[in-house]
Amino acid sequence: IYISIRLTVPQGTKLSFTQWWASMLGAFLLVVISYFGDNYRDRVKNKTIESDKIIYDCIGGAIQELHEIKINKALDNNHYIDEILVYIEKVIVSIFKATGTPCGTLCVNFMVKEGNYLVLTKFATKFQDRDKPKILFNENEPLPGAPEAWVFKKTIYINDIENDKYKSYFQGVFKFKSFISIPVLNNGIVFGIINIDSNIKDQFVSEDFISKKIMTKINPLLLLFVFESELFKKT
Repeated sequence: IYISIRLTVPQGTKLSFTQWWASMLGAFLLVVISYFGDNYRDRVKNKTIESDKIIYDCIGGAIQELHEIKINKALDNNHYIDEILVYIEKVIVSIFKATGTPCGTLCVNFMVKEGNYLVLTKFATKFQDRDKPKILFNENEPLPGAPEAWVFKKTIYINDIENDKYKSYFQGVFKFKSFISIPVLNNGIVFGIINIDSNIKDQFVSEDFISKKIMTKINPLLLLFVFESELFKKT
């Protein structure tokens, strides 16, 4: 700093004591800000790595446990598919915990098209006794949620079923407040819809959170779900 000042200030110019120390103090503050900035970025990076490790450990554990169940033939194919829904739920819960997102009670279920209706056919094991309502399906004017996900072949997020925009479609008693509907695709054709319900609103944060934090993590389990479902239909 001393050399740079001498090189930039005309020869013979005398700087006061205050001017010298102002320059030194400014440089010192830049160093301190840079240090704390780098330190903060490192902490954020380490936190991200740590949260990703928790999530991927859960995914690896889920796939390993499913593999052991399959090898030991502890469940028939039908119940094995239900178990995949359970592990999808476990991975999503781990994502919420790792990212510090509040997590309510989740219910993962699978829906297929039967005639003019979308019908809930499978649930994560602990929700096997839940009611299985039918949803009217109109391809030209799909209802919010699963019907839209089916028609548009994309994930649909309903953040609050009591919102004025949605409440007319969800009349009656519902234990869930928000949900996402994920189309399960097989060679570009919709195979079914996986719904993930929560008893709290705004559970899934945003569409960006869903696409970057959730979908990227559960895709391996979705592929496994399609494979086992196709195998089950054939056998």
